[in-house]
Amino acid sequence: MKKVLPQQIYSEFHKWRTWKSQKIFPKRIVNFDKIFEKNPEAKTACEKFAQFINRNNGMIDYKIFIKACILNNDNNYVNINIINNKKSIGVYKKYIKRIRESDDELEQRFLDSLTFVIKYCVEFNITFDEYCSEGAYGYPTLLKHYNAGSIDVVFLIAIPGFIYILEQYQEDIIHDFFDIDDFLKYSERIAMKINLCDNFKKWKKIIYNINKLIIKYKEKQKAKKVNQVNQVNQVNQKK
Repeated sequence: MKKVLPQQIYSEFHKWRTWKSQKIFPKRIVNFDKIFEKNPEAKTACEKFAQFINRNNGMIDYKIFIKACILNNDNNYVNINIINNKKSIGVYKKYIKRIRESDDELEQRFLDSLTFVIKYCVEFNITFDEYCSEGAYGYPTLLKHYNAGSIDVVFLIAIPGFIYILEQYQEDIIHDFFDIDDFLKYSERIAMKINLCDNFKKWKKIIYNINKLIIKYKEKQKAKKVNQVNQVNQVNQKK
């Protein structure tokens, strides 16, 4: 995956710290150099955390990690050094587990997972089938992202033939990195909610056609880049 930058770390931290204290999301930060110049402690903390995230290469979702650290802190104003506190890893893991054990916002959790997977497939120019088989003889990308919280149990449940996908992975890997009992427990509980029957059908259909969505998103990103280049050219012509 692309390297996470200190600026992305600070932007996410600023977003959730502002939400926690004011219940609003702040405007997008433009001048990071000015912020880091005024607050070298924040720059150092973000650089250290970015290195930690990049070393783990997809095993930790920095956005969820930061959100968990801030929302689970009792203080109204959270110091940025909390993201580098060793205890924060435990907070992050507990946060992911609590979300999985919840019946709240299931559709949004599915859509967030879908968006993450589509963006990943576009970034690496792969299909969804290739995504599911990536790293099959080591630590499978699908399970890595599941453990990181980047994709939710609701998404896995909606994948047609997910159990058959698991079978292509090495048995010791599944044992070490995927709790099948927890997965079945979550599946049964969620499936028992009557109002989800129609949603399951819809989600399965979406995943069945996910490669079309990947292509569509790729074309959209390509058109966006072309538009940006054209805008730059127009500005240069006016000079």
